[in-house]
Amino acid sequence: MTAAFDTTGLERCIHCGLCLEACPTYKITQLETESPRGRLHLMGAIADGRIDVRTSDATLLHLDRCLACRACEAVCPSGVPYGRLIEETRAGIAEERGIGLPAQLFLWSVSRPWVLRAVGALLLFS
Repeated sequence: MTAAFDTTGLERCIHCGLCLEACPTYKITQLETESPRGRLHLMGAIADGRIDVRTSDATLLHLDRCLACRACEAVCPSGVPYGRLIEETRAGIAEERGIGLPAQLFLWSVSRPWVLRAVGALLLFS
């Protein structure tokens, strides 16, 4: 089973390498898998079913290390929508793998302002 996400724009990458120097993680590691074009390749492999996100923790690590700063988008001559692609890939992976109860509770609580206000008030009085 593969993570489902919209891959529109993935095919725009012409592998020119202009994104490499804009990417903070690539600049530190000098690894292709830590570059936008490397991650685009991984996203395509996930979408095509060549990588199973339920069993490939190494692939997910490369995607998780992306800061999603979108610096690569600013220098991309082809207009690859990298930010949208990484966000949708991460959402698809989370849906495919599922998230545990603590993470579900955290996401539920931070998406409700009244819960955050109540926690803030409790912390203020403690």
